[in-house]
Amino acid sequence: MKHLNLYGFAGSTYLRTVEMVCLHKNIKYSLKPLEFRTQSHRALHPFLRMPIMEHEGFVLFESLAICSYLEDMEPAVKMLPTSAKEKAISIQWISAFIDYLAPVLIKGKPQEASQSWPERTGEYLKILDQNLARHPFMAGAQPGLADLYLSPAIDYALGGQGFDDLLAQNPHLLAWWQKASACSRFEQTQVA
Repeated sequence: MKHLNLYGFAGSTYLRTVEMVCLHKNIKYSLKPLEFRTQSHRALHPFLRMPIMEHEGFVLFESLAICSYLEDMEPAVKMLPTSAKEKAISIQWISAFIDYLAPVLIKGKPQEASQSWPERTGEYLKILDQNLARHPFMAGAQPGLADLYLSPAIDYALGGQGFDDLLAQNPHLLAWWQKASACSRFEQTQVA
């Protein structure tokens, strides 16, 4: 298999998700610099976001599309369950992350001490905690793609004004976080 090129900024939560999928599947990739918000960026991603993947001349943007491509590219290691029901549950949590959690955990992170987390942050963490009370990972008994979406966002949020206290109020989410953050593939994508 040929090499992938990934475009984005090291440490980007969505890029880290794609990188972790590559690492789990032993897909070799190079992280390429991105001239953010330039015409060269627009040529790769019409909405000027990241990550972007290029494989043998095929360019794809949006992390879920890239992860789906990688799932089919290297099917021996599954990041999504094979049963229709379990796969749907995983995609449900990925969609919930993209639609509800990412705006709170990533965009809502206070940048100054005088700011606070969006009001719904505690509520959303409690929803995650309730889900993780039923099973050890976001979509069931095994770690998967839904966990790879959530873990970089929690990592990014940590250290944000009062987030550590909010996380500590959710024992199942905290236990999940301790497992997720100890994963070697997670550690390989962290920016020092």
